[in-house]
Amino acid sequence: MLDDGFVSAHRRETLLAVAARLPRGYRGGHRERLQAVVAQFDAVSSSLRAADLNPSGWLDTARLAEVLTSACDPATAARREGLPAWPMPPADGVKERWASMVVGTGFHATYWVSEWPRSATHPGFLQPLLLGDTGTRVLSVIAEPLPTARALREIRKAKVEHAADAAQRRRIGQMEDEATRAEVADLQRREADLVAGNGDLRFTGLVSVCAGTEAQLEDRCVALETAAAQAMCEVRRLVGQQGVAFLAGALPLARGVL
Repeated sequence: MLDDGFVSAHRRETLLAVAARLPRGYRGGHRERLQAVVAQFDAVSSSLRAADLNPSGWLDTARLAEVLTSACDPATAARREGLPAWPMPPADGVKERWASMVVGTGFHATYWVSEWPRSATHPGFLQPLLLGDTGTRVLSVIAEPLPTARALREIRKAKVEHAADAAQRRRIGQMEDEATRAEVADLQRREADLVAGNGDLRFTGLVSVCAGTEAQLEDRCVALETAAAQAMCEVRRLVGQQGVAFLAGALPLARGVL
């Protein structure tokens, strides 16, 4: 028979943070600007429902304060569970280190997903990252829309670099590997999508780990690196950038890419 010692259900909380920017040259008063931003948020909610997702609604100030407190200092948030929420999370000491971040009683380390799977994979490839160490990891995927002209320039620049590398390989008699061919094929697909009128997004993946002690943090960092390898991803610890990385990866504030 299976009992609670062998079976436990974990529920992940999924948050969507949106940063809206009005078009350049937009004219209008404060009320009109606010209405334009609200219209964009309503469009996001409609798109989520059209994708068969069920958003619970935008967070109010009290709920956002709880989320930020839980991300910064989980131990304090657990002690206050069931108590009235703070109007804003209190500052209980922040110390940035070379490879970690200390906020209150929590020790944090943030990683950048430097390589995603290069080949086609199943939709649940992130399962090792999401299901391990429940409550101690935060995975953030940041999608930044790129203007069409800028995206085309970046794609064509990358294609020129690949062509130059290919010419150099032919001169020295080096074979082209499968990874390079996959990158070129991806560039061609993105360019074709842009020419067809579709938009382009720049994706950045960040993973934050939290622990109660520094030794426990290092153990969980090792477990994270192992889980990333199982998910066919490569991660790099953002040394020297932990403060900025923590704000972008652990807090749902739509801070944007690093």
